[in-house]
Amino acid sequence: MQNYFKADYARIDYDSESNAVVFIWLIPGSYDEFRESMEKIMEAEQYFKTGKLIVDTNQQGIIHPDNQKWLATDWWERAAKIGHSHAAIIMPKDILAAMSVDETMAQVNGVIVGYFNNMEDAIEWIKHA
Repeated sequence: MQNYFKADYARIDYDSESNAVVFIWLIPGSYDEFRESMEKIMEAEQYFKTGKLIVDTNQQGIIHPDNQKWLATDWWERAAKIGHSHAAIIMPKDILAAMSVDETMAQVNGVIVGYFNNMEDAIEWIKHA
């Protein structure tokens, strides 16, 4: 994997085998770090010319309700315009964080989403997306 962005709270890589941007939460990000990282994901998708994203939410924590709405409306609309089409989400083991991801994704339209328990299954799915 090729690294694109790294901060103390998250990392963005590119997996050439699956032609997907891979976003991994390292610790729960703040309100602003969540938005910054989502913008960096969009930049990475443009840079690598892909609409496929794998997100490891295991260390994400709970998504602030304002960020849920922003992601499902503003961000997703802009991402779709640049070709974002598929998302493989590795679900967190923490039940509250998983509920937060579910609530957020329930508001999203126009993208094909798969849910997984590990990176290997997510990569395998998105390879064929």
